[in-house]
Amino acid sequence: MIPLYSSRRRLQTGVRMSRLRRHLITVLVGLLLALPIVYLFMVRPMMQLDAELQAAKTSLDIHDLADAQAHLEAVLKLRPDHGEAHYLLAQTLRRQEQYSQAQEHLDRARRYEWIAELIELEERLARAQRYGPRGENEQILGTWIVIRHPEERVIFDALVRGYRTIYNLNAAMQTLNRWIERYPDDWRAYAMRAEIRELADYGDATRADYDKALSLRPTAYPVHRDYGLLLLHRHIDVNRAAKHLEAALVGMPEDVTVMTALAECDRQNGNLQLAQQRLATVLQHQSGFGPALRLIGEMELHAGNTAMAIDYLERAQRATPADRDALYQLEQAYRKGGTPEQVATTTHQREQMEADMRELVVLLGQTLEKPSDADLRQRIGACMLRLHREDEAVAWFNSALGEQPNHVASHRALADYYRDHQQPNQAEMHRQQAESPMEKR
Repeated sequence: MIPLYSSRRRLQTGVRMSRLRRHLITVLVGLLLALPIVYLFMVRPMMQLDAELQAAKTSLDIHDLADAQAHLEAVLKLRPDHGEAHYLLAQTLRRQEQYSQAQEHLDRARRYEWIAELIELEERLARAQRYGPRGENEQILGTWIVIRHPEERVIFDALVRGYRTIYNLNAAMQTLNRWIERYPDDWRAYAMRAEIRELADYGDATRADYDKALSLRPTAYPVHRDYGLLLLHRHIDVNRAAKHLEAALVGMPEDVTVMTALAECDRQNGNLQLAQQRLATVLQHQSGFGPALRLIGEMELHAGNTAMAIDYLERAQRATPADRDALYQLEQAYRKGGTPEQVATTTHQREQMEADMRELVVLLGQTLEKPSDADLRQRIGACMLRLHREDEAVAWFNSALGEQPNHVASHRALADYYRDHQQPNQAEMHRQQAESPMEKR
């Protein structure tokens, strides 16, 4: 006979085990139910963040800046305090010359404690690219190139852009040659060297670099665009130009510059109907696109529709006052259907523009002998302003200040520019610098 107390103990043990099993089952069921929630709200966002970040880095490596920006913005939507994403977005925006936005994200990268050395590097690259490499900044960046900094290709890119900004084409070419020597399969280096060579009118060597870049990366759509524009505008080969522009259109289907250039190819090849269709599409995308308006006006003028030509060419000249061809065509239209006063005015404007363009060529040539001459740089900026090339003018004024921080004429020019563009704080800062008698200028 089993003692009563032993039966009770077994019964109590059984009850406890039963309760434990129920608790374990409840916990397991809870975990199973929680797993999808954990995956949905924790694991999946982390995996998506990592995928977006890696995609952004890949896009940066192949210079697809718009795609990189989209991926990085997606990362920051998932995690607004992601320091590396802010840093990479700052770099992406800087490479697109969106300097104010780039600085905002660089400040956030610093706030979220991203690597201080990389933030310092990006700040130096922004200064070099925007105002030209010079002084201590140029020396430090040059040293980092010599010691093979891990980000040396990013440094190469910014240096070339900066040298191009201040029209130091010799330094740009030397930097590109070193870049290509170290990375002979980097398509971007060949594309940038083609751009520099195009500025210096190297001819066959320019086309060879474009060909090399596209052999390394056939889907480099902006390179197809730039090559096509070179072949078209230099009157080298309209059919090859059209081939490259069509290739560019595959990756840039709404690019109005490409569509307008293709319309010009069609016009030169006698396909006026297709040219008109393309131009109509351009104006649907951007009704005030100057080059398209100018081309339509030119076609109407050749067709004998003088009044319609004048309308389009006046609109083109207002939209792109720097376009010498638009002004010339408007002058011709006024000779056929305008007043003597209109002819005289446009003739004077065209002659002044051509004189400024000739002066600019001379001044730019002098920078090769006097690259640090602040007065020369200010004169180039003033000439650029007269030619309505405002962004370039501002860059030249700032490059003059890089050589001589208290250069009065450059401060005055920038004060006037910012005043006219409703940026009173910037205008006042430069006005005070121009009027300050503290230091000898």
